[in-house]
Amino acid sequence: MTDQVLFTVICPTYNRSARILPTLRSALAQSVTDFELLVLSDGSTDDTAEVAARLGDPRVQVIELPHTGHPSGPRQEGLRRARGKYVAYLDHDDTWRPDHLHQLHRLLEQGAELAVTGYTAVDDDGRATRRSGWWDLCWHPELQYLDPLFEPSRFAHRRGLAESVGGWQVTSGLEDWDLLVRLAEAGHRPRTTTARTVSVYESAVTRRHRVAPGHFAPLLHTRDARLARRIQEALADPEIGQALDTAAQQDSHDRIERLRASHEFVTPQGSPEAPGPEELPADGGRGPDLLIVPQRGGGYLLAVPVFLSTPEHARTFDTLLHQHAATQLAVLRRLKSRLAAESARGVGQ
Repeated sequence: MTDQVLFTVICPTYNRSARILPTLRSALAQSVTDFELLVLSDGSTDDTAEVAARLGDPRVQVIELPHTGHPSGPRQEGLRRARGKYVAYLDHDDTWRPDHLHQLHRLLEQGAELAVTGYTAVDDDGRATRRSGWWDLCWHPELQYLDPLFEPSRFAHRRGLAESVGGWQVTSGLEDWDLLVRLAEAGHRPRTTTARTVSVYESAVTRRHRVAPGHFAPLLHTRDARLARRIQEALADPEIGQALDTAAQQDSHDRIERLRASHEFVTPQGSPEAPGPEELPADGGRGPDLLIVPQRGGGYLLAVPVFLSTPEHARTFDTLLHQHAATQLAVLRRLKSRLAAESARGVGQ
C-alpha cells in the first residue's frame, strides 16, 4: 500500500464473532477499492478479531483495544491511525451497497466536507421496515439540533474534520448526534444524496435503542394527576394518533418550506430511489412516543424523550421544538383543554 489511501473505513466492534462477516464483506465489495478497513475490537472476549483477520484481505487491519464499552473510543483510535484522504464509518451490524463509497466520493470531490447517503432500515430477519426519502436528506442547522439525522454508517468526511471539533466523545446520549451538532455549530455543512446505499440494522437490542433519554423536552404542564393520566390514556387513542400524524406532516411541510429560504439549507441530490419531495415520511415525522413525567416540585409534564448529552443542546432543542412543532402542539393543547373541561363536568370519572 502507499502511505495514503482514498478512504479509511472505521468499524468499531465488540463480541460480534462471525456475525460481523456480512458487514466486512460489504465493505470489501465496494466499487471504490482504494481504502483501508480498520476493525477496532473494543476488548472483545470472543473470536471477533480472529474472524476478521481470517478474511485475508490486505486492506483489513484488526486492532485490539482495551474494553471501554462505548464506540467513541474505538472511533477515536481509528481517526488517530487513519491514512485516508477521507474517513467513512461502518457500524458492525450494518452493511453497505457496493456503490456506497462511490456515492460518498462523488459528493466529497464536489467540495463537501461531510457527505451523507440514504438508508434502508432492516429488522432481525433482514426485512426492510422503512426507507429514507427526500425529506430525510434535507439539512439545516436547526434540523440537526432537533434530530440525530444521520447514522455513522451513512456518512464520511475529510480527514481531520472530526478532530477539529473535538472528535468522538463519550456521551450519555447519542454520540453521533453530539458530533454532528458540534460540526454544525462550527459552520460545517454536509452534502447529501437520496441514494439508499446503507442497510441500517434496527432492533431493540442495538445500542441506539438502549440509550436512556438524557432530557425530557416539555410540551404541556399540569398539576392535576388525574388530568395527566387522562392525557396519557388519550394518546393511545388511534383517532388522536391520526390527528398528531396529520399535524406532524403539516409541521414537516411548513418547516422545510420556511428553512428552504435560508442560505444554510441543504437540498439532497436526487436519485431514482427517492428523486424529490413528493412523498412525506410514512410516519409523519412525529418522533418518539410522548411521556408523562412527574416534576420534582410537583405537577406533571407531557414531554418528548430526547437522547442528547449537554444542557446547551437541551435548551436549544426545547426552543426549536416549540417553533417546529406548532401544529402538533396545537392539537395537544386542544386535547388538554377538552379533557380538563370534561373533568370539571365530571365526565369520564
